[in-house]
Amino acid sequence: MNTLQTISSLLAVAGAAAVSPALNAEDALGAFTSQVTVPPGTTRAAFIPGQDRALVLRPGRDIRMIDLLDEDTPLFVEEGPFTAMTVLEDGSWLAFDADEQRIIHRDLPSTAGSGILDLRQLDSLQDGVEPFMDVVALEPHPDGVLVVERSPHRVRVIGWDGTEHLRLGGKGSGDGAFSFPADAAIDSTGGIYVVDRDNHRVQRFAPDGTFVDSWGGRGAFPGLVSAPSSIDIEGDLVYVAEELNHRVSVFDPGGRFLYQWGMHPLVPRKGEGAIHYPMSIDVSADGSRALVAEPFERRLQSFERFPGGIKEARTQPLPSKESILSHFGPFLAADDDLLAMWEPESGAVTVFDVSGDTGINITVFTNHGSGWDDLGRLGALHLDADAQEFIVSDVVNDRLQVWRLERDRDAMIKYDPFMARLATAVELKRTLRQLEALAPDRTWKTPRIEAFARSRRAGAPLLAADTANHVIIALDDQLDPIGVGVDCKDPVALVREGDSILLVEADGTCVPLASDGTRAGPTTMLTGDHPIGGAALHEGVLYHSARESDRLESTMLAIPGATGPAWGRTGDADGLFYAPSGVAMIGDDRIVVVDQGNHRAQIFSPQGDWLSTFSLSSGYTTPRRRSSEEASTEEEG
Repeated sequence: MNTLQTISSLLAVAGAAAVSPALNAEDALGAFTSQVTVPPGTTRAAFIPGQDRALVLRPGRDIRMIDLLDEDTPLFVEEGPFTAMTVLEDGSWLAFDADEQRIIHRDLPSTAGSGILDLRQLDSLQDGVEPFMDVVALEPHPDGVLVVERSPHRVRVIGWDGTEHLRLGGKGSGDGAFSFPADAAIDSTGGIYVVDRDNHRVQRFAPDGTFVDSWGGRGAFPGLVSAPSSIDIEGDLVYVAEELNHRVSVFDPGGRFLYQWGMHPLVPRKGEGAIHYPMSIDVSADGSRALVAEPFERRLQSFERFPGGIKEARTQPLPSKESILSHFGPFLAADDDLLAMWEPESGAVTVFDVSGDTGINITVFTNHGSGWDDLGRLGALHLDADAQEFIVSDVVNDRLQVWRLERDRDAMIKYDPFMARLATAVELKRTLRQLEALAPDRTWKTPRIEAFARSRRAGAPLLAADTANHVIIALDDQLDPIGVGVDCKDPVALVREGDSILLVEADGTCVPLASDGTRAGPTTMLTGDHPIGGAALHEGVLYHSARESDRLESTMLAIPGATGPAWGRTGDADGLFYAPSGVAMIGDDRIVVVDQGNHRAQIFSPQGDWLSTFSLSSGYTTPRRRSSEEASTEEEG
């Protein structure tokens, strides 16, 4: 979006007293009505027309029909590797089966437990259909199905006979190009709207695929959109869920901002009506209800029209500067006396000195953007404390960066905003050409690095888990590829202890690696709950976070099936977690965990003793007093 479009969007807010012709005075959604708890990992929900029921998706696991008035028992569950789902006007549904590479069209059961009727099926193996890749959204289209494919950065319309009628996208930031599109919707004229997540905008296309316009831009001000995750259109209103702005924004078809609701406050999980990392928005056909899926909160929230109409809607809280400064992403890197975490809302990497009992913020580096010293979105982070060096994977701008600290370890600890300097940056398009020459027998894509590790062995290469090509790559000191190792599927971490490196996958698969990335032993499965959020290795025990059960668990690798220390449960008191993610060792005897849902990090002994808690602005070693409700729950447990 250009500067003129940004200014126009912001000026639209100032002139919002005049109600848009697209919005009747009373038709303003956003008043909270109810919420239901859903299984962890539920990313998408859609109303079943004419009922107080919804179809919900847990990618890679199942699709469920639930009663929005009674969350206890699902009305049906179909297990399967589904990655996308939507409900049609007649109550039937579409889903993408990743294992079978097919789109299915099915009818809903009329009663609980009854069979499901297959209406149609589109198989990518049939003639003329290019294989589907990373399908994240489906939408019915007059010519078949509109398919959103995230990592290929494209949107296609495929007929049920396998004919490709339309193709949009290709990676980029120009008009018509996408960066990890997340969802799409079709208006009453056949126009196509795509939420272009990592370009932080909505793009509109004519029915024939011609680019029309776009709006948005990264930021929290009204009219901007930050990491849009979902879109729905009902009547002449366009509803956009924004993951990093924690809200739903409403526009007219031309992109004029009308109002927003649900802005998440600074304190996490503040309850009814406060939206936190929304991943889908669905509006009923009559425009009277909205359903928002919040996997981070493990719930669905239902909203209806504000009694006071648009005037009441426009009194909802707007963002403040403080509201975007305290979140931590899932990434964590630690080594010796240094630790680094990513702050998604600002796009910065925050650096802490952990030589004492708790973490002290000493600098931040990089910001969101596309320049050489900017960061589009973090994919992985590596830290070498001896060299005071950070290696950053940017999965949006397709590059690796090396940052170094100008820091005197003997000086008094203090905050210095200019401590980090960009040393070099490597374009991954160059790496792609090098890989094609290094291993011409493989078909290569531009690498997408999502984990790093280096063995302590002198001269050992840096290992990188590449999720675009599903392989471990060995990089030299100039970050050029010098070898290809084992295959990987869904890597969470590459962890090391001495010369040992382990590849840890989200499903608990654990593969020992040699220093060059090749296999060094048999595969094992981690005990405990999956998916894995992060991992660290200490004295032969692999500590791993269980994001959905809010625990830190461990597996004794030398003894098949043997478990080690485990601790934690759901809560915000010290020693408790909400969606724990990254895990790392500090020195030889401390474990640090990103407690992502509580916007903080916690430090423990290897036995699970709580030692300290810290965030950007504070750190402490004296445990906070538990609330009476938490204390009661702990005694009952």
